[in-house]
Amino acid sequence: TQSTWDDLRVFKAVYSQFDEDNDGCFDTFELRQALNSIGFTVNNRIFGTICKRYGHPKTGVVHFEDFMLLLIRLKSAFKSNDQFRVDSGKLELTEEDNIFLTIYV
Repeated sequence: TQSTWDDLRVFKAVYSQFDEDNDGCFDTFELRQALNSIGFTVNNRIFGTICKRYGHPKTGVVHFEDFMLLLIRLKSAFKSNDQFRVDSGKLELTEEDNIFLTIYV
């Protein structure tokens, strides 16, 4: 859809903006800044998991393709989780919900 293409354009622009050393990949500092700029604020535990999942096994850097995949999955996860938010802004998940989201994302 058009919204997806618009998101991809924004994600690409963010990648270009926060690749401060222009080496074609993000270190953890650049990645954290980029995620925050788009509105994906995650705690350190989740950020560590993201770095392990999307970072290069030896260097830990995140390449453009992996960054785009990460953002698409994060957007989907945040959108999916909206249905589970309570007034406090926290998520309330049943065990079944948690399993579904774990498999889906």
